[in-house]
Amino acid sequence: MARSEADHSAAIAAVERAYPDRTLQGLLRRHARNRGDKPAVTFQGETWTYRELVEKMDKVAGALRAGGLKADDRILYYGKNNAEFAALWGGAAVAGVVLIPVNWRLALAEIVEIGLDAGVRALFLDPEYVKHEAELRQQLPLVHTVIHCDAPGPDGFAEWMGQAEPFAGDPAAEGDNSAVGLQLYTSGTTGRAKGVLLTHDTLFWQRAASEVHGMACDFQRPDDVLLVSLTISHVGGLVTFARAFFSGGHAVVLREFAPGPVLEAVSRYRVSRLTTVPSTLQLLLEHPGVETADVTSVHTIQYGAAPIPVELLQKGIEVFGCQFVQVYGMTESGGTVATLAPEDHTIPTTQRMKSVGRPLPTVEMRIAGSDGQPAAPGEIGEIEVKTRSIMQGYWQMPAATADVFTADLFYKSGDAGYMDEDGYIYLCDRIKDMIVTGAENVYPAEVEHALFSHPDVVEAAVIGVPDERWGEAVKAIVVRRPGGTAGEAELIEHVRSRIARFKAPKSIDFVAELPRNAAGKVLRRKLAEPFWAGRERRIN
Repeated sequence: MARSEADHSAAIAAVERAYPDRTLQGLLRRHARNRGDKPAVTFQGETWTYRELVEKMDKVAGALRAGGLKADDRILYYGKNNAEFAALWGGAAVAGVVLIPVNWRLALAEIVEIGLDAGVRALFLDPEYVKHEAELRQQLPLVHTVIHCDAPGPDGFAEWMGQAEPFAGDPAAEGDNSAVGLQLYTSGTTGRAKGVLLTHDTLFWQRAASEVHGMACDFQRPDDVLLVSLTISHVGGLVTFARAFFSGGHAVVLREFAPGPVLEAVSRYRVSRLTTVPSTLQLLLEHPGVETADVTSVHTIQYGAAPIPVELLQKGIEVFGCQFVQVYGMTESGGTVATLAPEDHTIPTTQRMKSVGRPLPTVEMRIAGSDGQPAAPGEIGEIEVKTRSIMQGYWQMPAATADVFTADLFYKSGDAGYMDEDGYIYLCDRIKDMIVTGAENVYPAEVEHALFSHPDVVEAAVIGVPDERWGEAVKAIVVRRPGGTAGEAELIEHVRSRIARFKAPKSIDFVAELPRNAAGKVLRRKLAEPFWAGRERRIN
């Protein structure tokens, strides 16, 4: 049942009273004062306490300012997960600089496109990507500083940071919860990436709201140990960091997800909360080491990006013996806006297991019908969300920003679904054409553009089809030029050379022509229909 406007305002006011300062640097300083000797970040066997992390944060801020960077300048992090990212994120916040972590799976041309769009002035590269330094310097004319993370020497992060005088920042800025701290890029339906402007509230508001209003499955205790194994270029990885830093918990960082190292870290560090997607959870449960790993410390497994199959849930409960929580959110909302609570994860399953749960405290969600008016319970429409954690907008794209907000500032998710009489949200389809494969977002236009660049391709349409492991797989339907001989393998490799490998089609069908409507638009839904026949929804 929807709250009254007065109740909703009171709920927001309660959070403001309890946590008036919700910036990253403010939270870290509070923990350094109150629990400075407690572990903050562990990476490859080395642990920083909260006091040490704040010291490094202020040194990073000093190094950024000494290097000529000023408030609102953009810097880019290109690499996998490491502890230095935490110091860089905090230091950028203190210095007022906006940090852009990019997906290391992207093709170099896509990294350059992001760098040019943002006008980045400094690059932070981890060892695997230092090989691209010369080309990045050449193609990004505003870049004047390149630092090698997790590496020794004068260009290394430790020496760069160590030589700087600490900079504690502007005290007034430390309480500015609306300041932009991160810029994450999502692929665009037109092929152009969009920079999502995330404020401190985008990542920390919901942490505060869930704690203040007793949503136990969505907040952490100070003694929690969280594993950061999802990539930090995604909101999922960042929110895991944010959860730990909000509560004063311990973030154990892995460079990337791999089932063996995850199980080892869980046992060694007594990890209490795991964040996964169903495909990675399945890999964990299939790994031979799961039979001997000590996973008794895990009290919650949080998953998102796709519903969990009943068989996978049952095996997960048998192995981990913990509660499961499904989360629903998006980059633009800073992560979770709705949860399917542990008590709704029942075996045999109920109808509610097909939902993504109910809105979190202070989050308003509604279903907009085709006429833009609120839909009745059970009526399918577009899911709209309003919360303090919604992004500030898209970087230098006012029209695109305006297009995703209603007049009363609800964010239009692009997901089609319905709400039942008890307030549970059910996803049915995507209004947008986005494909989710293994928790990675792929937009057909990007893949189609890459296919069009092959001389043998006249037309191409890209769709998502069901995949038992990855949820959905990218599939292309291609019309070849007369006389063209390019086959499936050649075209897939052609796409991989131009965009990230995970975006490339897993399979390609060749047809004489593509189905179109009267306006000439390709009917992707008609192409996808045979693959989804017999399924309740088009989200796997």
